[in-house]
Formats: sequence, C-alpha cells, structure tokens
Amino acid sequence: MLSIVASSAVSVSLAQTQAPPKFADSFYVGQQAVLVQNQNGYTIDKGVCCDSTSGGGCKVQSQSAGSDTREITSKELLRSDSARGSIVTWGGDVKKQMAVLPGAATNSTHKWACVQYCPFTDAFESTVAIGEGKNPKITDLGQATITQPASIGNTTKTCEHYKFVERLVIVPMSQTDFYVDQSANPPAPFYKHLLLEPFGKKFGFEKSYFIDYQATDNTDYFDIDLNPKVCQLSKKCQSNVKSSVEAERMLLGRTMHDAVSSAADELRTSGKAKVAAEAAKAAAKANPPPPNVSFTGDFIAHESMISLIDQGGRHGLGKHPKDLCCTEDEPGCQVQLQQSEGTRYYDYSHQRTRFENGFTGDILIDDYSVHKSYSVTSSGGVETCKEYCPIDVNDTMPSYDPFSPFDPIKDLGSTTIDGKKAEHYQWKEKILHIITMSQTDFYADISDKQHAVPLFMSETTEPFGRQLGKNNRTWANFTYTAVPAAKFNVSGVDACPMAKKCGSQEAQMNAMRSRNYYTLLRSLEAPELHSLGFGPAH
Repeated sequence: MLSIVASSAVSVSLAQTQAPPKFADSFYVGQQAVLVQNQNGYTIDKGVCCDSTSGGGCKVQSQSAGSDTREITSKELLRSDSARGSIVTWGGDVKKQMAVLPGAATNSTHKWACVQYCPFTDAFESTVAIGEGKNPKITDLGQATITQPASIGNTTKTCEHYKFVERLVIVPMSQTDFYVDQSANPPAPFYKHLLLEPFGKKFGFEKSYFIDYQATDNTDYFDIDLNPKVCQLSKKCQSNVKSSVEAERMLLGRTMHDAVSSAADELRTSGKAKVAAEAAKAAAKANPPPPNVSFTGDFIAHESMISLIDQGGRHGLGKHPKDLCCTEDEPGCQVQLQQSEGTRYYDYSHQRTRFENGFTGDILIDDYSVHKSYSVTSSGGVETCKEYCPIDVNDTMPSYDPFSPFDPIKDLGSTTIDGKKAEHYQWKEKILHIITMSQTDFYADISDKQHAVPLFMSETTEPFGRQLGKNNRTWANFTYTAVPAAKFNVSGVDACPMAKKCGSQEAQMNAMRSRNYYTLLRSLEAPELHSLGFGPAH
C-alpha cells in the first residue's frame, strides 16, 4: 500500500525572485500521483469524507498510482507506463487518448500499437508546465522545503516555489503550486499540487511527486500503429481527463458488470454449468412458497432512504463514527452517499406517484401513463413543471409489492424493529443460482395480511462476497388512503422541457426510490444517454 507524505513548506526571503526554468522538450520523469475528488464532502488530514448525518448527496474519491512518464512537448505526446498498462495522450492532429501494447501483439511493424482509445479534444498541457498556456502571471514565492513520500525515497529538497491560477475570464478555476529543485543541473521538477476550485468551490486536488527527471530522446516510445481496425473506440469514454491516474482508471479499469459477465461466462464454459443447473432444480423444489401477505392499495407514507456505494471507504477517520472516508494512501477508493427523506404519495389507481423531499424541498412526480418523471417548482401556491426525464417503457407501476418476483423469500419469523412488532423476510439475488450478488432484509407489520405495512428494508450489494454498497429504506406513518387529485394538479406539463442531466445523482436516486430499474440502468450509463434514445430526439 502506498504511503503519501504531506508536503511541508517553509518560505524564506522573496528577494531572489527567479523566472521559471524551461524544461526539456523531450524528457522522462518518474511520477507518484494522488488524485482526490470531493463533491459535498469534507476534508481530513490526507483524505476526504462523506458526512453520514447530513442530508442530500456526497461523493468522494481518491486514487494513487506510480508511473513512468515520457513526453515530447512540441509534438503534444504524453505517455504513462505503470503496472496497469500504458496510456498515450496524442494531441495535435490525432487527438486520442489510447491504451497501447507492443506492436508484436497485433502483428504490427511498429514498436507499439493502439488497441483502444477515447477522443481527446482538450488543449494539450505538459506534465511539467509552469503556467504555460494557462495564465502568464506566475508568482515566485521564494524557497520552500518539500519532503517526498517514503514509498519513493523520502527525499527532502529545498525548492523554488512557483504559483499560478487558471481563470475563466476573471473567475479562478484552479490553483497550481509548482516546486522546482534548483540544485539539480539542469533544474528538475520535484512536486506539484493542483487545487481544483471552479467558481470558488473546492472540488478536489491532485498531487504529483517527480523523481529521476532527465532529458532524453523518446521517439521510440511514440512509434505507434493507429490502424483503425485495431485501434477501437472504447465504450467507457467519459469527458477528457488530464491526469494519468484518471486515464488509467477510465481506459483500463474493470466495472462490476464486466466482472459479473466474466464470472458467468467462466461458469458456463468450465463444466460447472451442469452443476449449476442441477443446483437450480434442487433449489426450486426446496423454495418456500411466497409470503401470503398483500400491500395492495393507494397510500401515503413518510419515506426515508440512504443509498451508499462503498469501494474501499474507511470508518473511524471522520467527524462521526459512521462517516466513510477515502485516504490518499489508497490505490483506489470511492464513496458515494445519497440521502432523501419526505412524503410519498402512491396513487396506484391513476398510475402516478409524488415525492416531496424534506431535505431539499424538491417535488418529483412520476406519471406512468406518459412515462415521464417531472421536476416541479412551487411559487405562490401554484405548482409548475420545471423539466422532466423519461421513464423507460419497461418500467411500470404495479400494485406495491416489495418482494422479489425472481428469488425465493425466506420468512425468518417475528422480531421487533424500532420498537414495533415485525415479520422478517430475506432473499438473495444470485447468478446461475451459485454466486450471491445481493441480499435484501425486509421487515413488515403483517397484523392485517391483506393490507400489510412496510417498515424497513435493507439491500446489500455484495458480488462474490465483497460488499460494495447498501440501500436502506424506512417507512413511517404509512396509511392506506386515496391520494388527493390536487397533488397532481401541475401547470405547464405539456410545454415542459426535457432535463439536460437525466444521469444526475438526484435522477438516479429517484429511479431507485421508485424502483424504476430500467431507467436507473440507463441513467448509470450517462453520458451515453443520447445513443440509448434518451437524447433531445427521444
């Protein structure tokens, strides 16, 4: 595990102001990089956390990686080689960010061959640029003492400290502190700290430590075959990424979906498929009958929901015991927390629902007669449609039923939850009836079995025994009753425009809350919504 040591700076006299050095056009440098992203979280020493006690949403990420970086600046060529593979960013006329392999692997006469790429449309920027192409105003803050991480030598140097700010017209977007070892001959980059703060909001930062900088001819490393029959567009392209850490994650990372598909294919081709089929038959015979309870009818209830994605998060480092944090020394970490609480109006009789969010004041209406999810604003007692997102045609509004229609339900007997008597049900989702993907625990008041009342549900995602996230839902003041028609009296529906961010956290949360799983799947595939029919032409 990598250990990142926070830099320490001791400023001295500014009298010896120096112009930034010009680094070689073609160079090699070892790089240890840490990328930290923070959306609505809070920072701790060497990390970021999501506050489990606050409402709304939070997303924090961290990733550290070491790489060999090679660059030919004038030709807009940048290459990062690490244990996870080789990534090349090629600006100029090519404009691609690509994963490359030795040419022999594709029978190419070139030394290297592109095997997958994403478009690169951003302006090329050198790894060791000090203000070039951003803002000509560079401030020399004098000397500072910097100590690099123990994992790359724990070296301490007295460096010249340069600072520059990237602006959108006059609004600051990012701030970079660059430290140069002037004792080296020629001067060498030593440490860079990039703070992302668009419009004054701190979004995250990237730290880069440099070692073994040297001017060298990198021509052979960029002898790359771009044959379009081999160099295919990746299906996982996102917006342009400037850091090698991000590039590695985007181009070479495996998603959970990939892992599940791979495992299923392996089972089918390894001789275990027959065993799985026999296990499925045995399980079908042993399955208990579904619970003899019903949740039929229109209802109004107070509903709260906490959705958590946890990939490498750590407890015990933040302000509260349940806060999850990502630290700089993690090779990869992501924590995403989304919370909502409010009143649910379930108008099954007219195929529509309404949710009034108590945290944000937002109002969302799902109308299955037209398959649209409306965002509603209220002013002076008049409610107006602000925008909408499509609901997938495969998502419907059945009579409310929390039980899985595909997995056997176990009745674990009577218990109490929050002081109320409840029946405990449990089911597990599996692939090929062997590998558990998720587990759901559901508690309900079944004193009236024809009008049972849901109390609490906990859904844990745990593919291959690895817990990745949890979704908890609680119901209170649950009442079977007709929903007032006035709750759906919204003006401007016919002229309501489609939202531009149907893949946002808020949209995903609403889809999960409404159990619109096809819609949720599509929103998770953003920004490819347009290619799936969720664009302006939809």
